[in-house]
Amino acid sequence: MAGAIIENMSTRKLCIVGGILLVFQVIAFLVGGLIANMPEQSNDYRVVVFGAAGVGKSSLVLRFVRGTFRETYIPTIEDTYRQVISCDKSICTLQITDTTGSHQFPAMQRLSISKGHAFILVYSVTSRQSMEDLHPIFDEICQIKGDIQKIPIMLVGNKSDDAQRELDASEGQALASKWKCAFMETSAKMNYNVQELFQELLNLEQRRTISLQVDGKKSKQQKKKDKLQGKCSVIPTTAVPYMSVKCIDVRKNHHKTKWLMPWGPNHCKKLKDFDEAVSRQIEANDIVFAVHIPLPSKEMSPWFQFMLFIMQLDIAFKMDNDLRILCCVFQLLWEPSEPPVSLLLQRKMQRSPWMCRWPITVESEGRHYDCDFLPFMEIGSVAHKYYLINIRLPVNDRKGINVGIGEIKDIRLVGIHQNGGFTKVWFAMKTFLTPSILIIMVWYWRRITLMTRAPVLLEKVIFALGISMTFINIPVEWFSIGFDWTWMLLFGDIRQGIFYAMLLSFWIIFCGEHMMDQNERNRLSGYWKQVGPIAVGSFCLFIFDMCERGVQLKNPFYSIWTTEVGTELAMAFIIVAGICLCLYFLFLCFMVFQVFRNISGKQSSLPAMSKARRLHYEGLIFRFKFLMLITLACAAMTVIFFIVSQVTEGHWKWGDITIQVNSAFFTGIYGMWNLYVFALMFLYAPSHKNYGEDQSNAGRSCSSPPPSPTWTGPRSDKEVPQQGQAWGGEQGTHESLWLETSPASRAPRPWCIHRAATASRTFVTLYYGVVIPGGRAVYIVLHVKPCWKGTEVAKSDPTSA
Repeated sequence: MAGAIIENMSTRKLCIVGGILLVFQVIAFLVGGLIANMPEQSNDYRVVVFGAAGVGKSSLVLRFVRGTFRETYIPTIEDTYRQVISCDKSICTLQITDTTGSHQFPAMQRLSISKGHAFILVYSVTSRQSMEDLHPIFDEICQIKGDIQKIPIMLVGNKSDDAQRELDASEGQALASKWKCAFMETSAKMNYNVQELFQELLNLEQRRTISLQVDGKKSKQQKKKDKLQGKCSVIPTTAVPYMSVKCIDVRKNHHKTKWLMPWGPNHCKKLKDFDEAVSRQIEANDIVFAVHIPLPSKEMSPWFQFMLFIMQLDIAFKMDNDLRILCCVFQLLWEPSEPPVSLLLQRKMQRSPWMCRWPITVESEGRHYDCDFLPFMEIGSVAHKYYLINIRLPVNDRKGINVGIGEIKDIRLVGIHQNGGFTKVWFAMKTFLTPSILIIMVWYWRRITLMTRAPVLLEKVIFALGISMTFINIPVEWFSIGFDWTWMLLFGDIRQGIFYAMLLSFWIIFCGEHMMDQNERNRLSGYWKQVGPIAVGSFCLFIFDMCERGVQLKNPFYSIWTTEVGTELAMAFIIVAGICLCLYFLFLCFMVFQVFRNISGKQSSLPAMSKARRLHYEGLIFRFKFLMLITLACAAMTVIFFIVSQVTEGHWKWGDITIQVNSAFFTGIYGMWNLYVFALMFLYAPSHKNYGEDQSNAGRSCSSPPPSPTWTGPRSDKEVPQQGQAWGGEQGTHESLWLETSPASRAPRPWCIHRAATASRTFVTLYYGVVIPGGRAVYIVLHVKPCWKGTEVAKSDPTSA
């Protein structure tokens, strides 16, 4: 490869370039992280209830929200309840999170603390250990929230009606004084101090006035805030739980579309539970589970980009249950307030036995299964403000549909969408980076076209990598704000697949082209063994994506994972792609090992080389090591940030500074790979400048040969010998002579033309040969500068000289 800029850069200049790239990377990281200091504009007030298992947390919440009390104990993983309350003379939503009493979910516990505005710590007056279990939870709140002086915290002693006390009120009051929080004893069973508990907790809030009594309509300012809900949050995605409402549809013709609203002026007739349905003799076919998206007083926005829903069924265990097949009928309506544009779909979901786990014992009767979430729906755009979902579970004894599946208590949905604030940051980065990469691509290709040779393979691959990066950068997502483009998720997957396939191919070719003694270079066909697994793996992932998101363009409820055949097919594609990735990794490691072994051999012979040849190899070696270090750092950061985003709960906090890790992950890694491609084209662009000896010999004529030039002729690994020096070859002994005449005065015609590259400039080499009796051949070699077009001279017979 012709001399790249980095070959002639000093260590100081390289450090400057590396420092600039590092600064830009830090900026890209902080764009998504430190911007989280902006307050999240949310109209929810989140209360989190903590406590050991069996202290009555769920009973307190259910008594407050629904006015009911549950006699049997049912373990809770995490439930969320909502109630409309009054906030600063307007309406807001009180969100109560009933957490698990188990220590098996520390990540969920930390996430609940990070998002909570107020906390209720519950212990049972009949268990001293339950009070001890609150100490690590309180310490966790202090660690995550920092200063808790302005955070409402209530210490609650539940089951105060029980005569078998182990703790009296004075002990609870003493602990509350130590923690500097409020204290109250309650009884969920007797409905004692339950309403007062939540009102007192809200009274502790100092930042705004909150009341359980809804007094007054929304102000215009509050309505405006509701419309902006979620548009200014910089967290990448938000998960919103939805509880379905059981509606009654007693029509005989259920196949005719009728939309049932869970709330509002035209709300449906509701059921509290299935016990009421049994007492009123309402059949299962007459029950519809209705979900309105979003929650009351909220609106969806095109800035949310996509919606992904998963479904969870609350099924009571019975010994004769058969949880194999569940048949659902889904109805989706956009904009309930507008003329109905509906989509009626039906599907069967094959449910494997291991998807729900619970000890099969008589004691477990009535408790809920621990079931996995089911994929429910995915939409690639959010073009409407409101969505209505109706879910039916038809029962047919003759066909065996939904028979023996157990007693379904509730259907829950969890909706995940991208936040509007993060979308704006993401679009801004794409808009800024697109012209940056385009400019460096134009500059890079112009430098190549100025050369008197054709582009080599590595230069072409770097340019192709820049094209794939530009393909990702082009901010076509701006059009999704005004158009209902449901294919944007699939299009984004294809763009990322092309870039990563090109990146993996570049690493292979980059290593192969740095094999300094390799004869078969500059040919793509020489890398078919290494590039083949990349093509096969990429094709498998593309087919898998088309089978999933491609079908979802017509049927948003479709998921390849809901059938046994689809699951096996999806796993087959993923396994083949994984095998190809492993093969690629082995090939890459082997090639890197070969390159470093080759480098070690060359480094030992560098002192014996001529200066120009030594500079050439030193540049290749340093350039390879420099880029390998950057590549390793980029790959390591990608893996590290992926692991961190899975382990941590969304943000890190140091004092008053908050960094949203997930935002930093997306923006930082995206910016990092853009800088990586930018650095590749900048550092590997061919150099047209004269350095060192070339500048000192500026007064030479075109016929003056440079000292000890390097040539890449028929013996590309050899150096042009000095005048009069004899050397051996395949056809005998050869001798090199310098000819001091100019090209214009040459009488003999050249018979072999080749371009040779030195560390300082590019030369055109003309070989003149005459046959000498005795089998010896004398080559007269003339080196000229690019000022003379050697390619215009035709080939002739060497004997004509």
